[in-house]
Amino acid sequence: MQLTTLKKLIFDKNIFAFLKLGKHVDTMYRTSFVTAANSSGVLDFLNQGGKTLEQLQQLLTVDESKKGALSAWLNCGVTLKELSLRDGKYQLKGKLSKHLAKDDNQIAAALFEEAIRYHYDALLSAPQRFCGGQAYQLADQDGR
Repeated sequence: MQLTTLKKLIFDKNIFAFLKLGKHVDTMYRTSFVTAANSSGVLDFLNQGGKTLEQLQQLLTVDESKKGALSAWLNCGVTLKELSLRDGKYQLKGKLSKHLAKDDNQIAAALFEEAIRYHYDALLSAPQRFCGGQAYQLADQDGR
């Protein structure tokens, strides 16, 4: 954030409105992270026990040049309190991650992913779509 933006937030009294949004923004980040971690197999892999960065790199077939990006993404999960990092191993920590990683919750996990990937996009881009005459089709949804 630039200093001028921060100054404007404070002096225009928008800082309080911005701070109230924090919980909602956190929810959006958390659900996005957990959805990606679930669909990529990371939650299932971590449900078996703590894994190192290298093990997760192998799971996701991330080449060495992208290892830093993987680490940054996993650390987002730590910051969001969905993962923990202890003794060089990532583990499930958050209620949402643990819940969706359970074998008997795979249907719920799929429905959750649909809501995040499809419904979120449908709501977000609805104004542009109906202004442009583009309706959503069933084919716009990931059938998996």
